[in-house]
Amino acid sequence: MQTRRSLIAGGLAAPMLGAWRTSADPFKLMSEEGRYLPLAARLRADVEGKTGPALLGAAQSLAQHLARMGDEAGALAAWDLAFPNTRPGPDMDLTGATARDALEEIVEASRGRRIVILNEAHHVSHNRRFAERVAVALAAEGFNVFAAEAFQQGRPPAKSGPVTSADGLYLLDPVYAELLRVVRGAGYRLAAYEQRDDQEAPDNATPAERTAAREEAQADNLIALALRDPKARVLVYCGFGHLIESPSPRGERMFAARLKAKTGADPLTIEQARGKPVLDPEKDDPVVRAVSTKFGSYQSLVVRQADGTMVTTAGAGWMAADLEVFHPREPDMNGRPAWTSRDGRRLYLMLDWTKLPPGDQRLLQAIPEAELKLSKAAVPADQYPLRPAAKHGALYLRPGRYVVRVETPTGLHRIGAVTI
Repeated sequence: MQTRRSLIAGGLAAPMLGAWRTSADPFKLMSEEGRYLPLAARLRADVEGKTGPALLGAAQSLAQHLARMGDEAGALAAWDLAFPNTRPGPDMDLTGATARDALEEIVEASRGRRIVILNEAHHVSHNRRFAERVAVALAAEGFNVFAAEAFQQGRPPAKSGPVTSADGLYLLDPVYAELLRVVRGAGYRLAAYEQRDDQEAPDNATPAERTAAREEAQADNLIALALRDPKARVLVYCGFGHLIESPSPRGERMFAARLKAKTGADPLTIEQARGKPVLDPEKDDPVVRAVSTKFGSYQSLVVRQADGTMVTTAGAGWMAADLEVFHPREPDMNGRPAWTSRDGRRLYLMLDWTKLPPGDQRLLQAIPEAELKLSKAAVPADQYPLRPAAKHGALYLRPGRYVVRVETPTGLHRIGAVTI
């Protein structure tokens, strides 16, 4: 049986663990050349031997990077090292509960709203694919501004051209890069609302003061940059708890609460970060497990009790959002999570294994050809680690022309170009 440690170890040989110490900076290699493996080696090495708070930060960073690489199982395993989901308790009683397709529920609830706020878990790329679906659906409803916490401080991405790390570090995940490409194609105006350096709390500020400064800055920036047009209808994409509308028991107010107070507009808040199964089914949140057991769907769902109340992992507490989305535990498709094959993606199956360089560390990538011609740092449209014994690769791509290549510890190896 594979353990969490073995899943994140990824078969790294000792020479590779040491390679980043003597080669170019691994983050620079990723952000400027599209090479992800050196940083993976560094982050895996950082996790080893750590416990307590030191493990917390290292494992989070590793989880987010493995998600960028298309290694969903590895990302969930690394996150579990930082936040073991051991919440006890029986499954929620869902007698009489009903489920509805989450996208249909969101579209209906968005009507008459000016602001919709959707969150993500930064280590769950599936959240980003769902955000793409939400963005497309809301564009048809008249939403015309896409504001993302991930965009570089004070500067949204260009309306066209290559997607690179200059647009924001989270966009180094191909699923997020594809979200941006789809949003641009849907006609959204882009807005960057993250806190700027000049809005940070003083060096001697407490953690609570730093958090308050960031939440306040985000609200102010969104008002100034995304809501300046009275006709703007804004889809805001944020991380984790920024969408909480109610003050905490200690009086802390997050971004959404501050935005609501400043504008008087009641945003539709959609929680999806907590509603996905974890790696080990036995460690699923009891509410997530109950939804999965009762409905067993491959759809993303919103669930209501018989009396109409929303089923949420936060219960009736202050952290509850207007809607909570429950994502399914999905089967593999050609060695990939099934969600990667949907939403207009077509399968490119590379069967000629003689084109693949040998080795245990191989990252299969497809980069939009037009973007790669403009920047060698263009983010792939899809990528994932090949298993050591793999003799073919499966990529899921929107129609277009792509350069297919493989990254190994020695560099990037072009396979060829393909039209989908």
